[in-house]
Amino acid sequence: MEWMLVVVVFAGGVAYALFRGTRRSAELRVLAERGRPVAGRVTLLSRRMTKSGRRLQVAYEYQVDGRVHSGNTLVTPAEFASLSQGGPIVLVYLPDDPRVAAPEFKLPGGKPSLD
Repeated sequence: MEWMLVVVVFAGGVAYALFRGTRRSAELRVLAERGRPVAGRVTLLSRRMTKSGRRLQVAYEYQVDGRVHSGNTLVTPAEFASLSQGGPIVLVYLPDDPRVAAPEFKLPGGKPSLD
């Protein structure tokens, strides 16, 4: 009976991870299609060691219509190296829901830059 609980918990974890990954992929596609670029600021760069290896993350903030929004995402070593805490980052947000945003470099096919 104990092994069954382990299997159920494991399956639930896998299902949740797949759901989150699928949802984020869909968000990134919509951002690439309809998003607008905005200048943001890196608020935190973090490196952590986990059981599965090194985890690199960037936190950022940006402003849309006078309102400050924030977010974070995992990044590759190359993306991490290109950023600096307090430095600029180009983000893309959804005009109908500015809380939804991602760094430009995370979008499939990219997005026109602010330049």
